Amino acid sequence: MNKEKNILRYIIPIVIALIILLLIFYISIIQINSYPQLIYNVHKISNSTTNSINNTFRNFEFESNPQHIYYLNANLSNFTYSFNPVSLDNDSIVEMVGILNPINIYQGNMLVDLSTMPNNTYDDDKNAYFGELVYLNISTGNIIWFHKFQNDLMDEPIVYNGLVFYGTGSNIVLSQYKMNQVGAINLSTGKVVWNYNFTGEKMPTPVLFDNEIIYTPGFLGTGYLDAYDYNNGTIAWDLNLSSESAMSSPAVLGNNMFFGSRAYNETENLFYSINMDTHKINWFDNFSANMGTQDSSPSIYNNTIITGAVTENGLMNLNYTLYGINASNGVIRWSLNEGSGPFVHNLKLPPTTAYNNVVYSDTPSLGYLYAINISSGKEIWKYNTGPTDANVNIINGYIFIVNREGELFIFNKNGTLYKEVNIGMPYGPDDVIKAGNKVILYSSTGKIVIEPISNFLNLNDTKK
Repeated sequence: MNKEKNILRYIIPIVIALIILLLIFYISIIQINSYPQLIYNVHKISNSTTNSINNTFRNFEFESNPQHIYYLNANLSNFTYSFNPVSLDNDSIVEMVGILNPINIYQGNMLVDLSTMPNNTYDDDKNAYFGELVYLNISTGNIIWFHKFQNDLMDEPIVYNGLVFYGTGSNIVLSQYKMNQVGAINLSTGKVVWNYNFTGEKMPTPVLFDNEIIYTPGFLGTGYLDAYDYNNGTIAWDLNLSSESAMSSPAVLGNNMFFGSRAYNETENLFYSINMDTHKINWFDNFSANMGTQDSSPSIYNNTIITGAVTENGLMNLNYTLYGINASNGVIRWSLNEGSGPFVHNLKLPPTTAYNNVVYSDTPSLGYLYAINISSGKEIWKYNTGPTDANVNIINGYIFIVNREGELFIFNKNGTLYKEVNIGMPYGPDDVIKAGNKVILYSSTGKIVIEPISNFLNLNDTKK
């Protein structure tokens, strides 16, 4: 009897321990399965107010969040790579290859959308335009796979469940050739899984929401917003907006997406709020402007959307206005005139960036970086950066932006210049990316550089 008691004294604790281990394992399985298997990093900004960024894991969008603070959760080695200029088929003209949108990192490798930068003499030649989606091994510098398209790629590669999504588009003269498409590529094989051809340009970054990939109305297209099943490309729903969007990548708050467009009469700049669950328009604003809103990728902070519009107020002269809009009802909370500058072709308004109740806005014409209080719409400070297509990123508490000439500006939050350095890498409508303790620089000349943040900041001065 005593022997049996001694045996039980050892067995019972072991059984209890096994039961506890099984419970822990079961709970962990429930927790793992209660969230989608995220591939694309959605960065959570700890010092932002709770409703200034969507942390629901339901969406993927331009620069990963509606504030456009773009961080990638990746530990990368130093890296330099250049895409060489190319010669066109049956043509002695050499074209530059550029990066005109943010890159993405997937499993330690780099996804890059490339666009040609045609010689102005050949702008009307459809053969002067093509794009490539490249999957690049950062460790070796080898291309894992690439896929070539008949037109430029100007959207950010959005990744989900082993697929990368794309849309093609460029100069408006190409629309007559009907050679644009949207689609998905298998990341493992580089093969197109599905695609859909259409008339018009699909240049903005799409939104992935509840297993649907959503594209805004294409420039010179049919005027429809289109949503596709991400897995097989079947059309889930569409919405006729009778307008066209050029480079305005939507921002998402909850189940609503916000973006700029332009009416076909070219006299009305429209800004939309679309409910992605009901597939209906919540509201829209009509700015008395003839350009700009269809280019501006809006940012959101504390239920305020920031976008812009441009009016041609004289021969080859542009006037810029920035707007703060109530995300709930479309009421304009404030507007700020940023001034007038010379006419520029192509992109009229870069993306805005919102951080700690300040929105940062620059233009390709005026060349002034504005810091504006989001609550009041009042100017805090401005600085002459020169013409700029890029938007700001906040890295270790400092403000980074690169202008059209490849000049990198780093500011303290009060607008004083911390450092200015010519990196020789002109930027498009995108930003300097933070990835771990590195920055990723990339340019409209096709060059990519990954180097330590400490090359630009004294880490003893780093601000949180």
